[in-house]
Amino acid sequence: MIKVIVITPEQISELTSRSLSYSRGIIQKIKLESNKKRHQLVTIKEFADYMGFEYDEIFEMINSK
Repeated sequence: MIKVIVITPEQISELTSRSLSYSRGIIQKIKLESNKKRHQLVTIKEFADYMGFEYDEIFEMINSK
């Protein structure tokens, strides 16, 4: 089974119990701070670092489904 390394706004919304628009904003802020281009994806690690979460916990939550 292939493990997912990127995170989507839908997953962020589910993890944080916040709205989808809030989650999209988080993605935009991470991309802005990381100097990513519009087509580039945000990794679970980048999200965890930005939010102050433990990477391993978030990775397991996303990949256990």
